[in-house]
Amino acid sequence: MAETVVRDFLTTVIMDDRVRPYFHIEDQPGRMPVKIYNNTSTTIDEIELFGAPAVVRGIASDAIPATAEDENIIIIDLLEVSAEAASLRFRHPVEGVVVEADYSRQDNGSWSLTSLDAYER
Repeated sequence: MAETVVRDFLTTVIMDDRVRPYFHIEDQPGRMPVKIYNNTSTTIDEIELFGAPAVVRGIASDAIPATAEDENIIIIDLLEVSAEAASLRFRHPVEGVVVEADYSRQDNGSWSLTSLDAYER
């Protein structure tokens, strides 16, 4: 899958009004930069979130270090793409939030966000 598509998927979901408030960028700027741990086989090289480059890391362990208790960390657990549909799921541990999103491919080849659910667990 093209790197641009992955960046677009993540950016669309994170900047959505249902998800963005969980990051508290305006009132807690110390949570920058966003750190992304990728538990999928899809490569994520570079992405900009909230006007700054995110720090992309490899696979995350289930234990988040104590020093990360107030950081914006995203742990991507699912990123599946077929010819017609795509699914994304990530956790945002500091807020206890799970975000799930589905996309469908349009006739013109572009992707459209078809469902988005953000819930606390």
